[in-house]
Amino acid sequence: MSQPIIKLQHITAAYSEKTALKNVNLTVYDDDYLGIIGPNGGGKTTLIKIMLGLMKPKEGQISFYKNGQKTDHICMGYLPQYTNIDKNFPINVEDVVVSGLKKKLFGKYTTQQLQQAKQTIEQMELNALRHQPIGTLSGGQLQRVLLARAIVQQPDVLILDEPVNGLDPQGVQDFRNKLKEIAATGVSILISSHLLDEIEKLCDRVIVIEKGKIIADDKLENLVADEVVKTLISTHDVEKTELLVRELGVRYQLTKDGFVFENLDREEKARIITYLVNNNVEIDTIRELHTSLEDRFLQITGGERK
Repeated sequence: MSQPIIKLQHITAAYSEKTALKNVNLTVYDDDYLGIIGPNGGGKTTLIKIMLGLMKPKEGQISFYKNGQKTDHICMGYLPQYTNIDKNFPINVEDVVVSGLKKKLFGKYTTQQLQQAKQTIEQMELNALRHQPIGTLSGGQLQRVLLARAIVQQPDVLILDEPVNGLDPQGVQDFRNKLKEIAATGVSILISSHLLDEIEKLCDRVIVIEKGKIIADDKLENLVADEVVKTLISTHDVEKTELLVRELGVRYQLTKDGFVFENLDREEKARIITYLVNNNVEIDTIRELHTSLEDRFLQITGGERK
């Protein structure tokens, strides 16, 4: 059963006089795969900073939980945007991963910690690259290194900011697979991204932040659920098809992709197709149209897509 791991209650945050979050309430659960989306400047980055402790709220309270019990802190991993990394910094792969471990000032890493780093490097399939400078790595390789650094402490929560920005398709697929492996170990994952198709492929819960407020928070399947089932039929003779559909007395919408019908049952769909075929209309496509996360995002935010 899901249990809370982070609770934000009535959080308000501001930069000088500019309010970034307004009375935000959010509960993150220990099995969450949570996508954070919203227009630029909507409050996504501020929300992440609050959870990471990088910024104090002006008002409100943030609480952490472990196994259902309130605690002072939890272990969190953070993967910043790839574009914020200086690839010219003289450091190799292994040192980057080890730098994610905590130690006392001027202290040494323990044998156990170094073993932990070694295991994480293996988990991310980076053994062959462990001594390479980060400046020699591809975008996908570097992102796996930074992901290894973020999880080397075995965090309870992993927060990622635009994690696949700048990666090629293969790099995106590899990174997506690694995240799924990490999620399967019981780590709660939060992803902030403007790539809504990636959020849709990865996350099972989504929140939408606009103008400092959470305006939607639901399971992905609920957000994209269709109250109206739409069927697209495209043909090679639009004018003739339209005349025939009108003869049938069926309501339709003509779009650039074809004829869209709402809530057709099986018999009605068969009647339309049969009538068109019997009248020598060549059908190109028949498929159901499903609402995407981007469609719903545009509806929720009033069409703002930045």
